[in-house]
Amino acid sequence: MGHQDAVGNHITHIDRASRIGLLFNANLAGGALGHALAVVIFGLTQAEGVIIPTAITIGSEGFVRQQDFIRWLAILNGNKYTRDAIWDFFETDWDYVKKQLNGSKSYDYFPIYAARGLNTDTWKQRFEQFFTPKLNEPVLERNIHVALNDIQARIDWRKRDEPKVIEWLKQH
Repeated sequence: MGHQDAVGNHITHIDRASRIGLLFNANLAGGALGHALAVVIFGLTQAEGVIIPTAITIGSEGFVRQQDFIRWLAILNGNKYTRDAIWDFFETDWDYVKKQLNGSKSYDYFPIYAARGLNTDTWKQRFEQFFTPKLNEPVLERNIHVALNDIQARIDWRKRDEPKVIEWLKQH
């Protein structure tokens, strides 16, 4: 049984939220166990997603290694159930996020990671409210525009094709 299976089975069969907290505290986020935990967290439900922001800290206060910080932000943002929690983290702890990413290539790509999975007008508005004040940062400006275009393309696709896809799925 691989790390992913062991972690997933452990969390699936016992109270997931409390067990994930135990794994966070056990500092298992590095290497294969960290990847396994990321995969399991990606499958969280909304009720469990509220524990996420307190765990996404680096060093002695949290479990994420600095080189893995952006990966965790992207993973948690990609899950519709943990997205609200991670966006609350982006908005309330922006100085911390910026400190962890500033000076790395991940910082300029952060708007694109943050736009991942956003496909509604509501999420586009939240993205714009958060990133518009950051357009004055040359390192972010281009990718904020790229990310907004990506979000709009997903919104347009949903409006155009989602009803057809839903209907097809109902029939098959």
